Amino acid sequence: MSQIKEVTLRPGTFDRMYKLRLLNFYVPSHGKRRTNVQFSRSLECLPDELSYLRWDFFPLRSLPPSFCAEKLVELDLKHSLVEKLWNGVQVSY
Repeated sequence: MSQIKEVTLRPGTFDRMYKLRLLNFYVPSHGKRRTNVQFSRSLECLPDELSYLRWDFFPLRSLPPSFCAEKLVELDLKHSLVEKLWNGVQVSY
């Protein structure tokens, strides 16, 4: 991602990525101190199978409410705008 000038994500970008386990939007420390990932509106979901999520400069104030973090082992949101991870209680099934 550090070589791509800009990526625009739609709200349902990750809808059908059921088996995605690693998501890494990394901004190198020697590069510009901003993300190259933009949203057309918001982010509706993240795959529930994620075990590793790194998203430098995550631009939203919380993760999508439908995201189930049960399998998440590592969460790294450096320099993000996140104020709280999600609304309510995470229920595992």
